[in-house]
Amino acid sequence: MKGLAANRYRYRRLVSLLVALHRCKCSVRVPSVPMKMGPGQRSRRSVRAEVFQEYCANSSVHGVRYFDRDGRTSCERFWWAVAFLLSMAGCGIMIYKTYVKWNQAPIIVTFSEKTTPVWDMQFPAITICPETKVPAAKLNFTGELNGLLESFHSYATNSTPDDDVIEQLKAISQLCNMIFHSGNRWLRRVNATEDNVVDVMKNMSLDRDDTLAVCIYGNQYTRCEPHLRETITEEGICYTFNMLPEDEIFRKTALHTEYNYTEKWTDYWGYFEQLTTYPLYAVGAGLHAGLTIYLKHSQEDTDYLCTVCILPMSRCRMCYPLSGLLLQGFSQGYKLMIHDPDEYPQVSLRNVRLPFNHEISIALKPQMITTAQSAADYSWQKRQCFFNHERHLRFFQIYNQQNCELECLANLTLELCGCVRFSMPRANGTKVCKLSQWECMFRAQRLLGPSHTLEEEEPWHDNLVELVEGCNCLPGCSSVHYDVEITQTSLDIENFLRANNELKSYKMDKYYITTLAIYFKESYFITSKRSELYGWVDFLANCGGLFGLFMGVSILSLLEIFYFLTIRPFSVRRKIRIAEQRLPNEVHNSLLAVVTKVE
Repeated sequence: MKGLAANRYRYRRLVSLLVALHRCKCSVRVPSVPMKMGPGQRSRRSVRAEVFQEYCANSSVHGVRYFDRDGRTSCERFWWAVAFLLSMAGCGIMIYKTYVKWNQAPIIVTFSEKTTPVWDMQFPAITICPETKVPAAKLNFTGELNGLLESFHSYATNSTPDDDVIEQLKAISQLCNMIFHSGNRWLRRVNATEDNVVDVMKNMSLDRDDTLAVCIYGNQYTRCEPHLRETITEEGICYTFNMLPEDEIFRKTALHTEYNYTEKWTDYWGYFEQLTTYPLYAVGAGLHAGLTIYLKHSQEDTDYLCTVCILPMSRCRMCYPLSGLLLQGFSQGYKLMIHDPDEYPQVSLRNVRLPFNHEISIALKPQMITTAQSAADYSWQKRQCFFNHERHLRFFQIYNQQNCELECLANLTLELCGCVRFSMPRANGTKVCKLSQWECMFRAQRLLGPSHTLEEEEPWHDNLVELVEGCNCLPGCSSVHYDVEITQTSLDIENFLRANNELKSYKMDKYYITTLAIYFKESYFITSKRSELYGWVDFLANCGGLFGLFMGVSILSLLEIFYFLTIRPFSVRRKIRIAEQRLPNEVHNSLLAVVTKVE
């Protein structure tokens, strides 16, 4: 009752006030009273529109504030929308180009910041192969081969060649070059056992003590036998200095057990116990800190049939013509290969020729390339090299490009010929190729190249291409090769001995003397290094710069967008819900009227 009386009282006062205002000609402006919203209604603007308007007004991204409708025409907003989209497109194109560059070429090879002293690296391995394969006292290769040729073409029954001599001839013939085999194909048709090719070569090879006269390393005389060990290569029995032992290069569990590829260290174990490290490290630069070897060769052992011979052109179709005759090979002496201590030598691929009666000096300049840890985190496809743990070889413990290519050549030869060459790594049960399969072995070596060279091998094309492409012999991530500077001069031993009154005591007319000196040219060299060109930090920095240039965007701008898309809509919706709940409880009282006198 009291509330009803109060309302009546207010109503009468309001009527009296209106009458008074009418009499004094004044106007009344009464504020609008908020009305209660229905249950399904919202405020004048939706949550999405309110959030978008708030983002446009407060965003740090350039150009977004002009998308708001308040105070701008549709034409203005359309112009800014086109400008914003073009800026986004330009930014996207530039970021894509940056990504392509980062993805395709993230590695760069540069010079190292510091020089490297030569005494911090191992002295290279040196492999020396004599051109003469057998001494005349053990086998007169030219005489026996010519005698066998006469008996082969003769129908006389009293000519019966010795089977052991034929076996020796066929074994040594595998060391001759392609032109020799082109002119002596008849030898392949001669029947003989060829089961022990390596044993025959070892028994028939030159005596090491007679070939290696004197060795000097680091200005100190030393025995040649412990350092220059016998090694089986495609050139026959060679001598290698400073190479790792066989059980550290090969996987002995995968190799056959018929013979060893390098001479065992146990034969000179007492000597090697005195060494603190092996392979030997360089002791400095200059001739006094290098390796000097005196090589001696008996003149009567020189054989010209396997290296130099003159044949009618009718006996060889793959020869260089000279006055109707064939010149096969042009030099005598030695073949020299310089390689890493963990690399098994393939002398026929790259070598330096050493002639008789000359003094040869070889200055080395190492070219070392390493890989930084930042580049090691990338895949081998991007850095284009292999670490030892990334590329497993069946026969080798240590990965390098040369060991990989030798194993690949062995696999290709086995696939093409059904056997491998005597100097190639093989497993138990794999056959050694005979002389009759020499052309097949030569073809396998020629096919180890681009796939287009396999087009001639139609029946084998698919298998061979797959095998060659599966080799994938990239360089090692840490590798060394050597630039060489060679100087040589003739060695006048006779006049030297005559000046010292020792000419009569030496029979120098029966020997060829060759001296070889190998040393580092400089004490320091610059190392190359694979390093990261564009990392994640560089890529993000480039992207941030492009975003800032085109749109003024930073990391906080992206967080700001995330905030207005996720958190802010819930906050606005909650405020509206609270306002809707508070509105029914308010008292709808009319506010005091504002009276304005009409002039």
